[in-house]
Amino acid sequence: MEKRQPLSEQQMPQVLCYLSNDALYASIQPSPNVHLDKPRMLDLRIESGRNAISTADIKVRAASAGLRLRTAETKLAATDQSGAKLETSTAPGAIGVLVQIKNIKQHSIIHMFIPYDMERDMPTVTLRLEISYQTSTGDFIYTSVKTIPISLPVEVNVRDFFRSTFIRSTFNIKPAGASPVNILGIDLSDTDLFEVRSSSVQAAPMLVFPDQPAQKSYRILPRGDEPRKPAEKETSLDLSIWYQCLDERVTSSIRSCLISQLDDSELGQFSRLLGNYLDVQVRRWLTAAQLSQIGVLKEIKLPSFAEIGWQSLLPRFPRLHREKVQVWLEKWHNNNSVLALGLVDGIDEPVENEEGIRRLDITVPVPRLPVLHTAKLLLQKNASQILATGALVSAQLSIFHTRRWDSGDVYDSLTQDTDGALDFVFELDAPPDTWLIAGQRRTRFSAKEDEVKTWQILLIPLKPGKILLPSVEVRPAGKGMDELSCDTFYESMGETALVIDDVGSTTITLQDTPMGTEPLLLGFKSRA
Repeated sequence: MEKRQPLSEQQMPQVLCYLSNDALYASIQPSPNVHLDKPRMLDLRIESGRNAISTADIKVRAASAGLRLRTAETKLAATDQSGAKLETSTAPGAIGVLVQIKNIKQHSIIHMFIPYDMERDMPTVTLRLEISYQTSTGDFIYTSVKTIPISLPVEVNVRDFFRSTFIRSTFNIKPAGASPVNILGIDLSDTDLFEVRSSSVQAAPMLVFPDQPAQKSYRILPRGDEPRKPAEKETSLDLSIWYQCLDERVTSSIRSCLISQLDDSELGQFSRLLGNYLDVQVRRWLTAAQLSQIGVLKEIKLPSFAEIGWQSLLPRFPRLHREKVQVWLEKWHNNNSVLALGLVDGIDEPVENEEGIRRLDITVPVPRLPVLHTAKLLLQKNASQILATGALVSAQLSIFHTRRWDSGDVYDSLTQDTDGALDFVFELDAPPDTWLIAGQRRTRFSAKEDEVKTWQILLIPLKPGKILLPSVEVRPAGKGMDELSCDTFYESMGETALVIDDVGSTTITLQDTPMGTEPLLLGFKSRA
């Protein structure tokens, strides 16, 4: 008997199992709204399709170490309009909490949120989803394993600059990964003790690339003269950022184009199958360089038929439809070589869950600083406002401090009187080849809040040109003062003085050398 040769992989029969467009389908993603100080949510959507479901039992189990699902706190979204009823219970002998939904109508979408906690940061998590549902035609089970990204797409850093009457907070916002983000709006809320004013004009929307962070600055001003409360009793600021992720918009735009044209054709029954496959392949196709190019050009160059890899899926189609699907897909690629990106152009009041809009809320405590000194160095120049090298220059240094940026209990261990004087030391510093500082560079002093202290300083400029004034730094001094945080705002920072040589006239001669004609200094006279 002749021995048969084993079939090659291409010759082996293949069976393609997929959900029809009218079947029950579930998708799960991280919630688009994230508050860093509150539990994060998973966004679960269930499409009933053609099924009129009397009861559906939902089980969601974590398949990643360190992931804890708080299923007992599952709730329907505020925007859910299905009219379904949700209940949570623990079945006898069951592991975990069972979520049960009743009275689900045909072609309705159930939208719910499931809180979760993480023991450690992970970029993705894996979940096992099982839905057992009863209909008039029988009982069915939907199962799926989902791997979803949960890391935040944006990073936010803040720098605080204290002044005697306000605080300037500058927020730096940049993508956390390779995908640019489209910043639609930024808002920092007021509190009962502080008023927030924007000190920079926002050009909305702002497309932010990984190497080019966006900045937004605010002025925080106290309301009246009421002293600050301890940190645990004071209301914090809330920073809200609305944004879109470019990679999500690219995937969504390509998928929407495919689905809309498939539904208008005779192959609409395959829209869910082809759309889900396209999502996976587009994410694999996107690179950091392509995302940057798409962000600059505001358009998507559609990957080719071969780049998507349709040939690996088409052999699984029934022969009756295989050739039709391939012809249609090739035509679709040819007719849609360039697509619009579909970013939101600008909105007055950002609305979540529209056009892939996300929202990030961050609790921002009002910055604290026990002591802020304000120092200024004023030179007493001559009428011409020009200094001469080697000439003695008189300057006045003035220093005062404020304690308004912290609560009074910080000073209880330092002084019996909250408004009493505290000890400090200031230090003048300058490059040795620029200024000669006559007298002591360091001076210790005591001062009450808002008390202005002045000193006369003698300086001698040593070189001509525009030279920076000496710097001033004030630090706490005395017993127990080392633990007191202190900062200095130097108003004269960056100011310069114009210095010239103290020469009235010079005499030179020109002489011939092997290198050419060169000047030779014969003598000079001082201005005096």
